[in-house]
Amino acid sequence: MIIFFYFFRTTRITRRTDHIDLEKIKSKPLKLLLNFTTYADEQADFFNHFGVDEAFHFLGLACADKYKRKGVASKLFHAQITWIRSLGMKRIVIKGEASSNYSKLIFLRENFEVLYDLKFAGFKVNGEEIIKNTGEHTSMIVCGLRAC
Repeated sequence: MIIFFYFFRTTRITRRTDHIDLEKIKSKPLKLLLNFTTYADEQADFFNHFGVDEAFHFLGLACADKYKRKGVASKLFHAQITWIRSLGMKRIVIKGEASSNYSKLIFLRENFEVLYDLKFAGFKVNGEEIIKNTGEHTSMIVCGLRAC
């Protein structure tokens, strides 16, 4: 029997000089969301906090509903950190963001430091509240880990 786990996790290298030109974004909903994440990044000041110019960046942590609350995402997350440490680099820093209570717990269990916590409610762009109806998930955190 073959079992397929449906999950999503991407890792990339992010640099201090990486910036999104919001004026080039044509989709209004995407532009508004990127306003939110860009603001959170600026407030977190990740690169100055860790004194680095580049870092590993964990993007997207999601798991199919039937595999939620079974530890699949946590195991995948931990395996990624272990793999990055196995590269033998002298200085490793990892950046991540989490917007659900579940993904926040995964970051915290791996000892990520919360650099900024931005509430969804009340965040406005041009007077418009841009993130609504999030249920129990009320904010996004920007966090980092000095992995070695």
